[in-house]
Amino acid sequence: MQTRSLDKFIDRVIYGDCIKVMKTIPDNSVDLFLTDPPYNALTNWGMKLGQKSNVLDASKWFLNDNLSVYEYEVFMAQVLFQARRILKNDGCALMFCDYKIYPLLSEVIKKIGFLVRNLLIWSKNSIGLGYNWRYIYELVIFFSQGKKYNFYAGHDKSNIISCSRITYNKLHPTQKPILLVRHFIEALTQKNDIVIDPFLGSGTTAIACKRLNRRFIGIELDREYCEIARKRLRLMEGESQRCELSFINEYSHFTFRINWWNRWGYSFNRIAEVSD
Repeated sequence: MQTRSLDKFIDRVIYGDCIKVMKTIPDNSVDLFLTDPPYNALTNWGMKLGQKSNVLDASKWFLNDNLSVYEYEVFMAQVLFQARRILKNDGCALMFCDYKIYPLLSEVIKKIGFLVRNLLIWSKNSIGLGYNWRYIYELVIFFSQGKKYNFYAGHDKSNIISCSRITYNKLHPTQKPILLVRHFIEALTQKNDIVIDPFLGSGTTAIACKRLNRRFIGIELDREYCEIARKRLRLMEGESQRCELSFINEYSHFTFRINWWNRWGYSFNRIAEVSD
């Protein structure tokens, strides 16, 4: 019954308020909560939507990133409350953040009832925003539903992950590299597991899930980014189909050659020699 009720969410980019959407998702149905929420950056940088500075271009920013500290805390508490409800008992979560909102988020995570397991550091390999010592990293809070949680990466993984950031042709102001997101998904899920990202943005989590044969639930409040995410998925599916057709054609051609040579009495070694 629960599987049927999940069908309308699985492998879909859903346009809407993530709290309202998550309220309709069944309890204990998701394996991994992985997201990059708004950092409340406009408030933290003392800016208003539409302003520009040498540090931040708020004219091209996104929704729910200019709340008061209290509003932001309440907002994230509501998101995390729903996350705790829909995660399986052995499920876990990863949430990107920066040093400014880490203290607030870590406290909210604990108050909701999660167990904080680690603090990961994403090293971007090149400097980003700032006036003095400029940022070259972001933080990722790793937390679990309970004492037992799934971890498939072995025990030789560092909590510092080096992965170059996207520096050009961004589809979203805070777009994360697919390789980084893949790294997390592979470590914490298995094939056909369900990953939810309630702040999907331009769809990187969905793309990574599809490539790894995981199922995803993607929620995004901005209609424009929803369309970008859907377009990326369509393009990826088109590439996969073209690759599959190319493989079938190559395989058919190769099979025909083997059959032809076998028919005329040549050995497979002879085929290799001719092919070379």
